[in-house]
Amino acid sequence: MKKKLISIITWTVWVATGASLFVLMGFARESFLNAPLREVRLHIEQHQEGGFLMKDSIKAEINNVFSGSIGLPMRVIQTEPLTSHLSSIPWVESVKASTAINGTLKVWVVERVPLIRVFAVSGHNVYLDRHGYVFMPSDYHTTRVLIVNGDVDFEPLTFGRTSHVLNKPYKQSLLPEILAIGKALHADPFAHALIDQVYVTDSIGFEFIPKLTHVNIIVGDTNSINDKVLKASTFFKQKLTSPELLEYKAINLRFTNQVVCIK
Repeated sequence: MKKKLISIITWTVWVATGASLFVLMGFARESFLNAPLREVRLHIEQHQEGGFLMKDSIKAEINNVFSGSIGLPMRVIQTEPLTSHLSSIPWVESVKASTAINGTLKVWVVERVPLIRVFAVSGHNVYLDRHGYVFMPSDYHTTRVLIVNGDVDFEPLTFGRTSHVLNKPYKQSLLPEILAIGKALHADPFAHALIDQVYVTDSIGFEFIPKLTHVNIIVGDTNSINDKVLKASTFFKQKLTSPELLEYKAINLRFTNQVVCIK
């Protein structure tokens, strides 16, 4: 009987404690929802050579969305319109926004990381990021990345918009292949440091232009592009300091398991 009484008391205490916690949580939630929005804190994540996004500009965009919101109860603060608005900025990769119990709205913005800049023969140019998104250059910042030019063309972006290399009309252009080249070079640190430019011609296809030597690298198409980049990297590691390299005007990677040197 005594054990049963102790069990009943214990169960009652647990129920009472749980109910109290539930009430306290409800009270804390109501207090939070009724508290005023006091400030907006912004953090922008940029890569080493980033600079497309300026903090003052993003703050101005936030103020456009939340104009007059400071002092309003947290229950009326909606983050979705803000994240949707900021995500439409061409140089923004992602946005997160959350409210804190101290009345703060925290906004995290991640800047796009350009991988390649492609110049069309018709005059316009775009960046490609690591995920294959196509976005426009900025009037305020230029990032040092791999340059692609020559006999390449594609539709210009509508001002202020982004697209993807697999979207129409870019899917039918050379941009998907150019992205594959950029990824292959980026994955090989030596080749990435070696290659300054990619040039495109009708007769040869893709050609790498190195930074430190006059020897151009004929790639052709992007079939087995990772293997071709590896062959180029291995060749130049072995020959970069050799006088023999001065005898060549180009090396050809278009043949399977071979590097053909052209004097």
